[in-house]
Amino acid sequence: EKGGFVVQSPIPGERRELSVTLTEAGRDYANEVLKPVYEAEERLFRLYFKDKDPEFVQELFRFSGVMHRYFTTGEFEETGNET
Repeated sequence: EKGGFVVQSPIPGERRELSVTLTEAGRDYANEVLKPVYEAEERLFRLYFKDKDPEFVQELFRFSGVMHRYFTTGEFEETGNET
């Protein structure tokens, strides 16, 4: 919290629990730290699924994009353009 990466907030109705939320700076930092993981995931994904049904692979890739967006922004939007 002192570094500006997270914000702690009380949870209504809870006396000893706090909600911890990433700030924009925290999301940027996490994305930078996790960038090699995302890149490795994409490389492995392409290698593993290169000989599989293209439509199935495309749907999995879209899902991966939706999941990445959800984890990095907290937003879920199924647009089909996550590739």
